[in-house]
Amino acid sequence: QEIAQQLWTIRREFHTDWISAPNLFDNIRQSKERPVLVAEAQDSPTGGASGDHTALLECLLPHSGELKACIYMVDPSFADRAHAAGVGARIEGAIGASIDARYCQAIHISGVIEHLSDGAFTAKGPAFHGRTFSLGKTAVVAIGKLRIVVATNPVMMIDPELYRSQGVEPSAQDVVGIKSALLFRPAYESIGRTVLQLDARGPCRGRLEAVEFEKINRPIFPVDDFDWAPQEPMRLQRDRPQTRAV
Repeated sequence: QEIAQQLWTIRREFHTDWISAPNLFDNIRQSKERPVLVAEAQDSPTGGASGDHTALLECLLPHSGELKACIYMVDPSFADRAHAAGVGARIEGAIGASIDARYCQAIHISGVIEHLSDGAFTAKGPAFHGRTFSLGKTAVVAIGKLRIVVATNPVMMIDPELYRSQGVEPSAQDVVGIKSALLFRPAYESIGRTVLQLDARGPCRGRLEAVEFEKINRPIFPVDDFDWAPQEPMRLQRDRPQTRAV
């Protein structure tokens, strides 16, 4: 009860500044530190998202001639096409929204295949240190100064080795896209400390006030504003009768 009261008292101090996609580039440009880490919480595979959301790509693509950036995108079909074409070939076509098209649209790109691999890498950061991940068939597509790591499988994007294993050094970028809400911080803190939280629709949207909840207990913070004390049992409004295990 004491801990619950402490957390409840400071609940508003956990506020996060969410940046909408139309305002993201201006925030990147105004940042004096490099690289800027852009957290795509809405598309975090750790939370069950498909990793094929195009919001960050849509923001960075028009600036590929001026911003050195790397992003990660899951698109099995595009990765297959890249492997068939080979390193050095030019590839174009629609990318993204190939698994989950509910929240974004595919984007047409044209770039040069810079690197191909089987997508295996080992985490070296504090989280899941020593664990091997498999991106499946993976390609790096270069568009100006933008590098898109196109993978077959969605994986937890919590370690910079994902990029390094594909010949892309995140610390050398102006912008690094990270499809993770929080768990990336221990491994990435030595690379960059400026983190911009992208606010976009998606299965793992971080700005809870904007999520279209249908089946949750009410009231709940921060969706609702209410008074509460830990010694008082909460009276919850539920969508259906509760069953009791026997």
